[in-house]
Amino acid sequence: MNLEENILRELKKQIMAPEKVIKLRIYLYTDKINKEYLWSKIHYTIESLTKEESIIPYKKWIITRDTLDGYGIKEVEKIYQQKHDVYERWDNATIQGGFYAKKLIEDYLKEEGMKQSKHMVEWNDKRFRINTWDSEIAIKIKNIFSDVFYNPDTITKLNENHVQVKRFFEYAKYNNITPVLIAPLIDNSFYKFAKEHNGLFCRTYIQILEPSQKTLACEVNQTFNIANIMAVNRIPNTIKSWIETNIL
Repeated sequence: MNLEENILRELKKQIMAPEKVIKLRIYLYTDKINKEYLWSKIHYTIESLTKEESIIPYKKWIITRDTLDGYGIKEVEKIYQQKHDVYERWDNATIQGGFYAKKLIEDYLKEEGMKQSKHMVEWNDKRFRINTWDSEIAIKIKNIFSDVFYNPDTITKLNENHVQVKRFFEYAKYNNITPVLIAPLIDNSFYKFAKEHNGLFCRTYIQILEPSQKTLACEVNQTFNIANIMAVNRIPNTIKSWIETNIL
């Protein structure tokens, strides 16, 4: 099954969804597909299908032409309102979830005896904060499901997340510090960039939310069929094991 068929099949199953949900579903759960630059490939394929009108924009979400014609606008609007409510609450929860994920991981490192130092540094005329551990390792923690981290040297138009990571790795290498990126979605192309900067990365495939958002995590799974959201009170075992193997 090619990418176009995968996208249309997934979107029909969802009835309607934001583009991010379709990207996540294919990226996380589709086997036997080349995942290098897959996030971008899905975006451009959706753009192409939209131009062909196989996919129709609906209030910044997307729906297939067949689904819209089959359900009718009244039923589609009802479904949109139900799903949009869950999506908005998920989107809002991820902001605090990012701070919480960072705290969980940093608390675990401290429990294991690593010493954290916080610094304001400058690189390419830009000041930013960097945290080092035992003066040898610097760790950047991302918790977003809205973007994939590529090799930034292969991208002509970097967004702010990519700029931050590129700056972070370059500064760390120059100062003989090992840079580490921990994030849910990291493209295979990042291997080359990490190696060139003597760095490491942990691709978690999960998004962390605060324990109070456990019901919301279940709702997201039920609404969008995305199970890789964890509302937990301790560092997930997969991340813990990676840290034990690669850092401690």
